[in-house]
Amino acid sequence: SGKKVTHCVDLCSGSGVIGIVLALELGCKVTALDLSLEALKVTSANANRHGVENLVKPVCSDLFAAVGEKQLFSLIVSNPPYVRSFDIHNTLQPEVAEFEPLLALDGGSEGLDCIRRIACDTLQRLEPGGMLFMEFGADQALDVIEIFSGLRTRERFFEMIDIHKDYSGRDRVLSAKINFYHE
Repeated sequence: SGKKVTHCVDLCSGSGVIGIVLALELGCKVTALDLSLEALKVTSANANRHGVENLVKPVCSDLFAAVGEKQLFSLIVSNPPYVRSFDIHNTLQPEVAEFEPLLALDGGSEGLDCIRRIACDTLQRLEPGGMLFMEFGADQALDVIEIFSGLRTRERFFEMIDIHKDYSGRDRVLSAKINFYHE
Protein backbone atom coordinates (compact mmCIF):
# COMPACT_ATOMS: atom_id res chain seq x y z
CA SER A 1 0.00 0.00 0.00
CA GLY A 2 3.05 2.29 0.00
CA LYS A 3 2.69 2.88 3.74
CA LYS A 4 6.02 2.90 5.60
CA VAL A 5 6.38 0.13 8.16
CA THR A 6 7.79 1.60 11.36
CA HIS A 7 7.16 -1.08 13.96
CA CYS A 8 6.20 -4.67 13.34
CA VAL A 9 5.68 -7.83 15.33
CA ASP A 10 7.09 -11.26 14.54
CA LEU A 11 4.52 -13.33 16.45
CA CYS A 12 5.61 -16.86 17.47
CA SER A 13 9.04 -15.75 16.27
CA GLY A 14 10.99 -18.95 16.91
CA SER A 15 14.55 -18.34 15.66
CA GLY A 16 13.57 -14.80 14.62
CA VAL A 17 14.36 -15.29 10.93
CA ILE A 18 11.26 -13.49 9.62
CA GLY A 19 11.65 -10.49 11.94
CA ILE A 20 15.37 -10.23 11.21
CA VAL A 21 14.73 -10.19 7.46
CA LEU A 22 12.12 -7.44 7.98
CA ALA A 23 14.58 -5.40 10.04
CA LEU A 24 17.25 -5.83 7.34
CA GLU A 25 14.96 -5.13 4.39
CA LEU A 26 12.68 -2.43 5.82
CA GLY A 27 14.89 -0.92 8.53
CA CYS A 28 11.92 -1.11 10.92
CA LYS A 29 11.76 -1.94 14.61
CA VAL A 30 10.64 -5.52 15.24
CA THR A 31 9.20 -6.93 18.45
CA ALA A 32 9.88 -10.68 18.35
CA LEU A 33 7.29 -12.39 20.57
CA ASP A 34 7.60 -16.03 21.56
CA LEU A 35 6.60 -18.13 24.56
CA SER A 36 9.92 -20.01 24.51
CA LEU A 37 12.92 -18.42 26.23
CA GLU A 38 15.17 -20.85 24.36
CA ALA A 39 13.80 -19.65 21.01
CA LEU A 40 14.30 -16.02 22.05
CA LYS A 41 17.96 -16.71 22.89
CA VAL A 42 18.36 -17.93 19.31
CA THR A 43 16.53 -14.83 18.03
CA SER A 44 18.90 -12.60 19.99
CA ALA A 45 22.00 -14.43 18.72
CA ASN A 46 20.72 -14.28 15.13
CA ALA A 47 19.91 -10.56 15.41
CA ASN A 48 23.46 -9.93 16.67
CA ARG A 49 24.94 -12.05 13.88
CA HIS A 50 23.11 -9.95 11.27
CA GLY A 51 23.78 -6.59 12.90
CA VAL A 52 20.15 -5.72 13.73
CA GLU A 53 20.24 -6.18 17.50
CA ASN A 54 19.29 -2.49 17.81
CA LEU A 55 16.10 -3.11 15.77
CA VAL A 56 14.97 -6.58 16.91
CA LYS A 57 13.67 -6.83 20.48
CA PRO A 58 12.99 -10.39 21.71
CA VAL A 59 10.15 -10.53 24.27
CA CYS A 60 8.89 -13.62 26.11
CA SER A 61 5.13 -13.52 25.71
CA ASP A 62 2.07 -15.66 25.13
CA LEU A 63 1.08 -13.93 21.88
CA PHE A 64 0.53 -10.23 22.84
CA ALA A 65 0.23 -10.74 26.62
CA ALA A 66 3.49 -8.87 27.41
CA VAL A 67 2.77 -5.94 25.06
CA GLY A 68 0.84 -2.89 26.27
CA GLU A 69 -2.83 -3.04 25.28
CA LYS A 70 -2.77 0.29 23.49
CA GLN A 71 0.31 -0.42 21.35
CA LEU A 72 -0.60 -0.82 17.67
CA PHE A 73 1.57 -2.09 14.84
CA SER A 74 1.66 -1.44 11.10
CA LEU A 75 2.69 -5.01 10.29
CA ILE A 76 2.27 -8.35 12.04
CA VAL A 77 3.87 -11.53 10.69
CA SER A 78 3.48 -14.99 12.16
CA ASN A 79 4.45 -18.60 11.64
CA PRO A 80 2.33 -20.06 14.44
CA PRO A 81 1.90 -23.70 15.53
CA TYR A 82 -0.64 -25.14 13.05
CA VAL A 83 -0.01 -28.89 12.96
CA ARG A 84 -2.89 -31.06 14.23
CA SER A 85 -1.92 -32.78 17.50
CA PHE A 86 -2.61 -36.23 15.99
CA ASP A 87 -0.39 -35.52 12.97
CA ILE A 88 2.67 -34.64 15.06
CA HIS A 89 3.12 -38.25 16.14
CA ASN A 90 1.50 -40.04 13.22
CA THR A 91 2.03 -38.33 9.86
CA LEU A 92 4.66 -35.61 10.27
CA GLN A 93 8.10 -36.29 8.78
CA PRO A 94 10.37 -37.63 11.56
CA GLU A 95 13.03 -34.97 10.89
CA VAL A 96 10.40 -32.31 11.72
CA ALA A 97 8.63 -34.09 14.57
CA GLU A 98 11.90 -35.00 16.31
CA PHE A 99 13.77 -31.72 15.69
CA GLU A 100 11.17 -28.99 16.20
CA PRO A 101 9.94 -28.22 19.74
CA LEU A 102 6.37 -29.42 20.35
CA LEU A 103 5.40 -25.86 21.35
CA ALA A 104 6.28 -24.65 17.84
CA LEU A 105 4.20 -27.34 16.12
CA ASP A 106 1.09 -28.26 18.10
CA GLY A 107 -1.93 -26.29 16.90
CA GLY A 108 -4.51 -28.40 18.76
CA SER A 109 -6.97 -30.98 17.45
CA GLU A 110 -7.68 -29.09 14.19
CA GLY A 111 -4.38 -27.22 14.05
CA LEU A 112 -6.30 -23.95 14.35
CA ASP A 113 -6.15 -23.12 18.09
CA CYS A 114 -3.34 -20.57 17.87
CA ILE A 115 -4.60 -19.24 14.53
CA ARG A 116 -7.99 -18.39 16.08
CA ARG A 117 -6.25 -16.56 18.94
CA ILE A 118 -4.02 -14.67 16.51
CA ALA A 119 -7.05 -13.59 14.47
CA CYS A 120 -8.76 -12.09 17.54
CA ASP A 121 -5.59 -10.51 18.89
CA THR A 122 -4.37 -8.98 15.61
CA LEU A 123 -7.79 -7.46 15.02
CA GLN A 124 -7.07 -5.30 18.09
CA ARG A 125 -3.34 -4.78 17.49
CA LEU A 126 -3.12 -3.47 13.91
CA GLU A 127 -3.21 0.25 13.26
CA PRO A 128 -5.54 1.57 10.50
CA GLY A 129 -4.37 0.11 7.20
CA GLY A 130 -2.05 -2.34 8.98
CA MET A 131 -1.32 -5.74 7.47
CA LEU A 132 -1.05 -9.30 8.77
CA PHE A 133 0.87 -12.10 7.03
CA MET A 134 0.54 -15.55 8.59
CA GLU A 135 1.67 -19.03 7.56
CA PHE A 136 -0.74 -21.96 7.94
CA GLY A 137 -0.98 -25.64 6.98
CA ALA A 138 -1.37 -26.52 3.30
CA ASP A 139 -4.90 -27.91 3.82
CA GLN A 140 -6.18 -25.12 6.10
CA ALA A 141 -6.89 -22.28 3.62
CA LEU A 142 -10.69 -22.51 3.72
CA ASP A 143 -10.76 -22.67 7.53
CA VAL A 144 -8.36 -19.73 7.82
CA ILE A 145 -10.39 -17.61 5.38
CA GLU A 146 -13.56 -18.43 7.32
CA ILE A 147 -11.96 -17.44 10.65
CA PHE A 148 -10.65 -14.09 9.39
CA SER A 149 -13.60 -13.10 7.18
CA GLY A 150 -16.11 -13.80 9.98
CA LEU A 151 -14.27 -11.79 12.60
CA ARG A 152 -15.60 -8.28 13.26
CA THR A 153 -15.99 -5.90 16.15
CA ARG A 154 -18.07 -2.73 16.23
CA GLU A 155 -14.98 -0.78 15.08
CA ARG A 156 -12.76 -3.14 13.09
CA PHE A 157 -12.74 -5.87 10.47
CA PHE A 158 -10.33 -7.60 8.12
CA GLU A 159 -10.47 -6.87 4.40
CA MET A 160 -8.38 -7.81 1.38
CA ILE A 161 -8.08 -11.32 2.80
CA ASP A 162 -5.92 -13.27 0.39
CA ILE A 163 -4.15 -16.62 0.24
CA HIS A 164 -0.67 -16.94 -1.26
CA LYS A 165 0.94 -20.12 -2.52
CA ASP A 166 4.37 -21.46 -1.60
CA TYR A 167 6.97 -22.51 -4.18
CA SER A 168 5.29 -25.94 -4.42
CA GLY A 169 1.98 -24.32 -5.40
CA ARG A 170 0.26 -25.06 -2.08
CA ASP A 171 -1.84 -22.50 -0.21
CA ARG A 172 0.41 -21.46 2.70
CA VAL A 173 0.21 -17.76 3.66
CA LEU A 174 -2.71 -15.51 4.56
CA SER A 175 -2.55 -11.77 4.09
CA ALA A 176 -5.21 -9.49 5.51
CA LYS A 177 -5.57 -5.75 5.97
CA ILE A 178 -7.31 -4.13 8.92
CA ASN A 179 -10.06 -1.62 8.29
CA PHE A 180 -12.11 0.53 10.64
CA TYR A 181 -15.79 1.35 10.39
CA HIS A 182 -16.26 5.08 9.93
CA GLU A 183 -19.19 6.64 11.74
